[in-house]
Amino acid sequence: MVSATAVGLLLAFQPAAQAGGPTPPPKSPPSVAQKAAVVHEGAPAAATPAPEVRNTSTSAAPDAETSGAIGTPAPQASMQIKVRLRTRDIYFGQYRTFQRPAVLDTQKVFDAISFYQEVKSERLTKSSGRYWILMQKSNRIFYKALKRVSAEQGYDLIGARTAILIDGAPPVDVTETLLAIIPSITLD
Repeated sequence: MVSATAVGLLLAFQPAAQAGGPTPPPKSPPSVAQKAAVVHEGAPAAATPAPEVRNTSTSAAPDAETSGAIGTPAPQASMQIKVRLRTRDIYFGQYRTFQRPAVLDTQKVFDAISFYQEVKSERLTKSSGRYWILMQKSNRIFYKALKRVSAEQGYDLIGARTAILIDGAPPVDVTETLLAIIPSITLD
């Protein structure tokens, strides 16, 4: 049962159109980018703006080399794009503003780096100084390879395989490209 005071408060806070006042002007419909539902693990969802991501639910298959995007735009602006990011596993790029993401298998890439192979073959531990020197060199090669892939192929966000999901599916996998680039990278 609702009291008379509660009914009075409900009527007092009704919108002007329902209370008999002037009708407010209609709002313009939001764009696809504004409607994108973004969930960042490790960051509050309300504080992060939605990245500009094209819809991947169309029937056309995305062509990563030629299209330059995830897929073709949706014919209707009412479809929502669900983007899930685990920010701690993003290795390259700005996760708040990206247009062309990619993922990789981090362990495969590190296994191809010669300095990391030395760490494994010598069974070095974190208590060893040599371990830290070789891991720093491994990381430098890893990030140089990421920068080169980004520059050559236009990916602006690169993360681990499970770090980026767009409508439940991961974007393009660039592991093989990185494995091909790593032998040519040298430390300055």
